[in-house]
Amino acid sequence: MKHLQTNTLKSLIFVISLICYNLISFSISSQDIKNSGIVTETISPLMPPSQSDNNNFTTLNNNQEINSFLEKLENSDNKAMNFPSLNKSQNENISTSDVIIFNEDNISKEVNVFNDNYSDQLLQEFSNNNVTFDNLSESELDTNENSQVVELQSSSIPNVSTSKLASVKISSLGLEDTKFLPNGIIIWNDVSFERALYLLEKIDFRANSSVLKELLNEVLSISQDPPIGETSLEIEFINKKLELIANLHQLETLYALIDLLPDDTIFDHWRALRVEHLLLKGEFESDSFACKIVNDISVENEDEFWKKAQIFCQIILGNEDDAIFDAELLRASGSQDNNFFNLLYSLIGQKEDFIIEEDKLELLHIIMMDQIRNIIPSEFIFKTPQYNYSVLLNIENIQAEAKSLLIDNLVENQIMSKTETQFYYDLIGDNSLNINEGFQNTGINLGPQLRADFWKTLNNYTGENNLNNYILNLINIEANNGRPIQALKLYSEFLILPEKETDPNYSTIKDVKLINKIYNNSIESFDGEDSFILTLLSLMPNKEININMLSKYNIEDLIPILDLFNISIQEGDYIELYLKKNKTFESVESDILLKLALKKASEENNLLEALTIQSLLIKDLNISLISSNTVYEIVKSLNSFGLTEISRDFTREWIVSKIITNITEDYSK
Repeated sequence: MKHLQTNTLKSLIFVISLICYNLISFSISSQDIKNSGIVTETISPLMPPSQSDNNNFTTLNNNQEINSFLEKLENSDNKAMNFPSLNKSQNENISTSDVIIFNEDNISKEVNVFNDNYSDQLLQEFSNNNVTFDNLSESELDTNENSQVVELQSSSIPNVSTSKLASVKISSLGLEDTKFLPNGIIIWNDVSFERALYLLEKIDFRANSSVLKELLNEVLSISQDPPIGETSLEIEFINKKLELIANLHQLETLYALIDLLPDDTIFDHWRALRVEHLLLKGEFESDSFACKIVNDISVENEDEFWKKAQIFCQIILGNEDDAIFDAELLRASGSQDNNFFNLLYSLIGQKEDFIIEEDKLELLHIIMMDQIRNIIPSEFIFKTPQYNYSVLLNIENIQAEAKSLLIDNLVENQIMSKTETQFYYDLIGDNSLNINEGFQNTGINLGPQLRADFWKTLNNYTGENNLNNYILNLINIEANNGRPIQALKLYSEFLILPEKETDPNYSTIKDVKLINKIYNNSIESFDGEDSFILTLLSLMPNKEININMLSKYNIEDLIPILDLFNISIQEGDYIELYLKKNKTFESVESDILLKLALKKASEENNLLEALTIQSLLIKDLNISLISSNTVYEIVKSLNSFGLTEISRDFTREWIVSKIITNITEDYSK
């Protein structure tokens, strides 16, 4: 009996020990589960480890809950929804099991997709999960294409709770890199969507200042907190910004922003423009990229454009039978685009001739005509918006007249570089021009084609005649046409500095060449240099300017503006200088109401309003005719926002325009 009691006691001790061991093991296992997370290179904890015990997160306490979680996780792919930034090429490198993607059921209704300048996708947090996703940039996807994006193990299960995402507006999308804007600047400071749209509508994108256009482009494209108020107008707000950027001819910026747009059909018209521009390049890589976009979007978007673009892509990629079949389906569905079908049948060789209805002309039709190698009438080209001009230059089958007009427009708007301009002038110009007779007619007939002819003739000129007078006259004509900067870039290199300083042209030619060298090389510091022009164009503080030199170049009205840059003036006899002036320089004075509005916008730190007013002050006026009072107010306003460098650039632009116009005036006929 005693032996039996002893065995019973031993058994009881063993059972108790076993229970204690299991309890300890379960406690350790639970702690491991609590502290564990998903092991991945692209996932980071929502909070630092020190905050992992936040009461908002509930620990799983039994195996039933764990098994339930695993079952839900296993079935989660049934609710998956693709995001636009994960394009096909990226998805091909990452299996569907490697990426967790979520649908509307587990995303806050207030959240919209937002992207940065690397086309990063704001990946929403996992429902009932304390794990959030780092932004997946293109570079990360490329370098980690062989890495396991998500690795789930039974021993590594995240804690689960419910948390609400903060609201993110798609109107915040934009680029991060800035050239002009200081860090921390706020664009939409206390501006409502209604007011923002009103101001964007009033901006004059034709403003004749490349400097202010660059600044405006950056303001419109930078990623910032959006305007305040109801978001019902944010789609219109985004569209208006993109429209302005397009009209500023800032296509690279436009493309970058289009690539950031959420995957929503409401923005597909911008992606359509992107596709058309890619197809206009006429290169294999650009065609392939365009057709990939078309294939991706045409699956969801029933708009006729995408069906037609898909058919065209099938043609250029060699799938003619599929193209014919889809075209017949499109016609059967009720499409009335006779231009498209006529061009399509010509492309596949079923028709030699085709009729184009001009009032229904689309950019896609022009692309198809170019594919046929058909000469495209000039009037077709100019039915398209001007922001297409730079890509339309890629078309081989346009008339020389049309190409010269495209080039001329881009030169006038300073969209085309000097190197590009010279390339196209050499391509379309006629160097057989009788240079002496041609110069005699410049004041009357100077136009797009003659500009190309003149440049090519000058570039190939081997005659002995000194052409300095003719070239200076040409620069003056262009300056009075509102192109002083363009003329300076294109023609100053043809001027030959006389050997003798006594030559009547010596001083003018020296100044023109010096100004061109300084302005177009962005020289800003001239230590030890006593030249007036060098000192003037530096616009650096603590310099001193001789007023007699200002009078020589007829720019005395610059004095108040120089004071804004802390540049002093060696005072002279103002009355005498005034009475000795033998020239009057006509300027355009802007409306006093606009200047009062600019003063108010600057005082209230409203940058968008200030830029809108500045564009209205300048408009498309010849920049050399803008009054010094107007320039003064603009510079003062820019300085108030901390934009000192941009105000210097703008002032240089104005000064150079004035000086070039003034010093070549004596050579005008």
